[in-house]
Amino acid sequence: MNPWRHLHSWIRGVLRPSRKENEMDAELRFHIEAFTEDLMRSGMSREAALRKARIEFGSTEKFKEKCREERGGFWLETFWGDVRFGLRMFRENPGFTAVAVLTLALGIGANTAIFTITNGLMLHTLPVRDPGELVELLHQSPGEPAFNGFSWEAYRTMRDGDHVFSELFIGSTMNFGTVRVDNLGPQTVFVGSVGGNFFQSLGVRAAAGRLIGPEDVHAGYHDPVAVVSWSFWKTRFNLDRGIIGKKLVVNDDPPLTIIGVAQRGFYGLSSQEPQDVWWPASLGPSQRWGALDLLARLKPGVSITQARAEMSALFQEAVNQDAAPFVRTMKLRMVALRYE
Repeated sequence: MNPWRHLHSWIRGVLRPSRKENEMDAELRFHIEAFTEDLMRSGMSREAALRKARIEFGSTEKFKEKCREERGGFWLETFWGDVRFGLRMFRENPGFTAVAVLTLALGIGANTAIFTITNGLMLHTLPVRDPGELVELLHQSPGEPAFNGFSWEAYRTMRDGDHVFSELFIGSTMNFGTVRVDNLGPQTVFVGSVGGNFFQSLGVRAAAGRLIGPEDVHAGYHDPVAVVSWSFWKTRFNLDRGIIGKKLVVNDDPPLTIIGVAQRGFYGLSSQEPQDVWWPASLGPSQRWGALDLLARLKPGVSITQARAEMSALFQEAVNQDAAPFVRTMKLRMVALRYE
């Protein structure tokens, strides 16, 4: 058939469904009748043959429904039918229809506004420099879920052999801590244990004082320091710059000297578990348990696939040195860093 004639026939079938319905009814009756005649020629009575033919063909409505779907445009027929029904209802009861439309409009508008706010506060990208370049390194054993948490040896091997990252850095290991400052009452917050280039690699600036650097990680317990969030600074000290130099105690650990405040709006790498205090990785769980959360920033022009291929070889080199058989089965994974 000429494609234009086929298109014309399809449009006519959509806009004039009753004609197509009549044609389907006639065709269905023809097939049932023909099958009935065949059965009668084999010796069956007409009543028995007709009953068997209808059983064989099944539900006529189901058959017609299948024909409509195969014909195409069924969704358009349904839509057009809904439009006609809506216009008929509006003509018969305009007041009720107007209220219903207004209610739907308000509901859709409210949901759109809520999603916009949620998207901005919770589902947005990380509030850091060029978040699309950031990736998270994971490792996975066969049949097990992938997770972050690398040894210092694996970190050093990948760092020293790296050619695909502009930065490979220790992320913010999460844990709870009860914080005390001066004579203020204790407060339970999320505490992050970070590497010396954590803030620098993310592009986070200081709102007051300075942020943790490599020298603070190297100092370790000799001169322990901490950085607090802008929110902590606001709620506990009303933005008083006298916070710099004060002593902060987390749980029962030795006092930390507050050296700075992170920029406003930065609460770590999870919007659901916002952090208020950060200390060097040499003080936190990563040092005690040997588990480092590793993050990286891709070099310009390097894809995540290329980076994964190179770093997998370095990771394998590191795990092959481990005596534990289950460690040597681990494989490196790498995913874009998500803020959620």
